[in-house]
Amino acid sequence: MYHKPDIHDIPKWFTNKKLVIIFAAAILIIAFLTVYSYLNRPEPMKGAPSVIMDSLYIFVPKDGVKLVQGVLQVKSGISERQKADELINELKKQKCIPEKLTLYDFATDDDGVMYLNFSNEILNDKNSLQEINMTYAIVNTFIYNFKNINKVQLLVEGRPTETINGVIYTYKPIEFKKDLMED
Repeated sequence: MYHKPDIHDIPKWFTNKKLVIIFAAAILIIAFLTVYSYLNRPEPMKGAPSVIMDSLYIFVPKDGVKLVQGVLQVKSGISERQKADELINELKKQKCIPEKLTLYDFATDDDGVMYLNFSNEILNDKNSLQEINMTYAIVNTFIYNFKNINKVQLLVEGRPTETINGVIYTYKPIEFKKDLMED
């Protein structure tokens, strides 16, 4: 059976005009503060990068045999493959390695040796100084940027080669060459 509400069914506080006015005013104040805080929120800094960046370090020749350290900014959290590709691309830009050189793949063993498998463009004719610069630009750059790496084994089309151009023995893994670094 339907019961028609009467004045006695309404809560007492609701019939008190002062309480209703205070309640309505509180709702209006909360709504105003919400809109005000939304409209006056600080804007992001103009020109600031919206992503977190990491630094990679490359080693490139300068004025002869000495290698200097350069910094390359990359997006934080990139994969190991993306990191390797960024390093190779920067070494190409710095003209340390042939433009058509391709890094097919790479792997690291438990002994801290990183195997870098390159295309045969790494074997292009170079003079002694170019071979030294290219080899140690690659080796030092990769050792410095990858954790737990202490040597690099250069592979050409999946196989080790005795030498790139007759100067540096590359059949075995190569260590970081600190004495080539600029003081």
